[in-house]
Amino acid sequence: MSGNEHLGCWPLSRVAVVGAGGFMGTTLLKIISKVPDCEAVAVIRYPRSLPLVLGLSESVVATEGRTDLLADALSTCDAVIDVSVGPASEIPTSALQLAQSCQKAGVKRLVYTSSASAQSVKRSPYSLNRPPTYYGRQKLRAEETLLGRSMETELAVIRPGLIWGPRSSWTIRHVTEIAGAAVVAPSSDSKDASAPNLAFSENLASKMLGWALSEALGGSYYFADPWWSSWEDYFLSLAATLEISPSNVVVARKLRSGPPSRLLFEFLSNHPEVARRSKTAFTSLPEQAVDGIKAILRPPTPPPVPRPQTLMVSNSSRPTVVDTGRFTPTDIDVLCRWAEPTPQLDDGPCPLQVDKEQALQTTASWLSSSGHLDHLGIGLHR
Repeated sequence: MSGNEHLGCWPLSRVAVVGAGGFMGTTLLKIISKVPDCEAVAVIRYPRSLPLVLGLSESVVATEGRTDLLADALSTCDAVIDVSVGPASEIPTSALQLAQSCQKAGVKRLVYTSSASAQSVKRSPYSLNRPPTYYGRQKLRAEETLLGRSMETELAVIRPGLIWGPRSSWTIRHVTEIAGAAVVAPSSDSKDASAPNLAFSENLASKMLGWALSEALGGSYYFADPWWSSWEDYFLSLAATLEISPSNVVVARKLRSGPPSRLLFEFLSNHPEVARRSKTAFTSLPEQAVDGIKAILRPPTPPPVPRPQTLMVSNSSRPTVVDTGRFTPTDIDVLCRWAEPTPQLDDGPCPLQVDKEQALQTTASWLSSSGHLDHLGIGLHR
């Protein structure tokens, strides 16, 4: 089945997609366009995003960041799915403005996309039990703001894990790492191994649409693929689909934080005010001191882009295992601490759209048509 037969039919419904110009927004618009008796209203912030949504929705509204225009755009809609992105500092405020606009417009149901990074994590016995990143803490604040409001609009907060698939920056990164034989994850027998919290983009979009059009109860939900036993399983499956030797998938027995440049970058990302002050202080230093600091923090030279004739260097059916792989603490959170959580978003009128093999093939086709595989020297024999 192509997948869209699963979606079923509902009475004529209008669904607004807020953040329609983004990766998940365009995915939602494509799925809505294939659902009988369902119309999409693409809500974008600025007109420059128009080329991304033209042809995917007959109704497009650019709000220019104005809440009055947002409420007007939602006034004819039965449900709203928010997949917007923006500065982390604005996440709670944007969520509150969206909820107020939904209430004003009389919207029945709102699906708010949060993140698995909003989970509280205790990285060490001495660390606080809270979302470790600034982005995760802001998403949690937005959740608490929305769920703490008394609203006639039914609300579901969805916490997807790492979203992969066509147009996903994570997918591009993963394929690049496989092609360059970089360490990608813990080995399946590592004490750091966990079931990956991965969400295929089309299935996530299909599930959010199904909830928006159903009578399911609101609340907080997670969503993850049911297919993967380990990160090693995911990377080996992705490599096999791209016809890359399994030995090109490099996994590690242990994961450690580093190098210094990665750790500093994460710290500054999580503390924007410190980052601003540090930048001011850094630019005022003598040129010789700046060059010395850059030399210390400079990341290792990346592996060369492989050529087709050198990519399949081994006939081994197993990945390459190394002793230690170095990642940022956030990467380690993703690989080791985002184990598939519960409760999941239950199957309702909109079951999973595609299976594992279809998801991998769809992703491979997009990587090929978009030129990413050519850039990495990977040729699919199809």
